[in-house]
Amino acid sequence: MSRRAFIQPAVARPPGRRRAAGITALASFGLAPLALLWTAGPAHASDIGGAISRSEVIARANDWLNRAPAYSQTTYIWDVGHTAQYRTDCQGFVDMAWHLASNPNTDGIVASGLVDQIATSDLQPGDELDDTADGHAILFDQWQPDHVHFSYFTFGGGASGVAPPSHTVGGINDANLAGWPASHYTAYRYKHIDGGPGPGPGPGPGTVNVQTFAKAPGFDAPGGTQTGTLNQGLNYVYCRVWGPDYPAGNPAQHNHYWLKTDLDSGNPTRNQYVPAYFLKDEGNDVANDVNGVAIPNC
Repeated sequence: MSRRAFIQPAVARPPGRRRAAGITALASFGLAPLALLWTAGPAHASDIGGAISRSEVIARANDWLNRAPAYSQTTYIWDVGHTAQYRTDCQGFVDMAWHLASNPNTDGIVASGLVDQIATSDLQPGDELDDTADGHAILFDQWQPDHVHFSYFTFGGGASGVAPPSHTVGGINDANLAGWPASHYTAYRYKHIDGGPGPGPGPGPGTVNVQTFAKAPGFDAPGGTQTGTLNQGLNYVYCRVWGPDYPAGNPAQHNHYWLKTDLDSGNPTRNQYVPAYFLKDEGNDVANDVNGVAIPNC
């Protein structure tokens, strides 16, 4: 619950190390700087308070889900890119996922001018369900096949009221949702969320976050038929698999790994493969997550 929590502006991080001029030059010619490494923390695709893709919203939510911070209405921690600190409660979780420039609570987000009310049936990945009567908010993830139940992220709420972030399934017609009457929730959409319906089923456990330096083509299999596109920036992936070298022709920068993920656009979008070549600041035939840990093998 976050209704009574005070509002604290997000705090920007000091500027990180800039890339070397040689890396910038490579990028200007459309070449991926995969063979060169740098030491700054993970970057982010969106600016604080700016436009953000649905896939990045879900990836940011997955970061706190995996980190499992303790619930508090007065504690603030960094987001995945160390760009801002957000309050560790239910609405703070949504504020962080949206990369807001402020930390409104469940009442404040409705009055902020940052969201539009939408029909519950129109919910898409990265939208919010807000219960101002009880002071709780959840982040919508993905409809289930019956289009009645859905997966969502929640922080706090439940029997204890202070549960860590979790990823679970419920329904708007259920008696209770995240510990409060489902009928109390209203659906909202962040005004600066980009794109269409977003990625597939949502990450939850079993995924890791990665950074891509450009839009990446998605394929139905490693080296197979192109089916869509994964947006540039922070994304989640399920695992990696060794496959055909990309790009073909033995260029200086290349990668044999392919990443299983859900695309932002295309048909189909679920469980497709993108070349690890598009990972930001990685070496040849290296496929690590944003923390420099090898992505699990499929």
